[in-house]
Amino acid sequence: MDDETLDLVASVYELVVKVGVYRAPSAKVIENSQRDLNSAFMNELAFIFIKMGIDTFDVLKTAGLNGIS
Repeated sequence: MDDETLDLVASVYELVVKVGVYRAPSAKVIENSQRDLNSAFMNELAFIFIKMGIDTFDVLKTAGLNGIS
């Protein structure tokens, strides 16, 4: 959110992480990459399920997932 929040969160982590904490200016690229990878993985699974005649949404429901993010 801001430098003050970053320092506060980092100080909490530094209580348990003895090797130090890297104060990155933003983790947005990591969040976006994770979301993209999850979506791509789910799309690939959906293609496989279609070829197998399996309803993707039934699999997601059974796995406890609400849908493709």
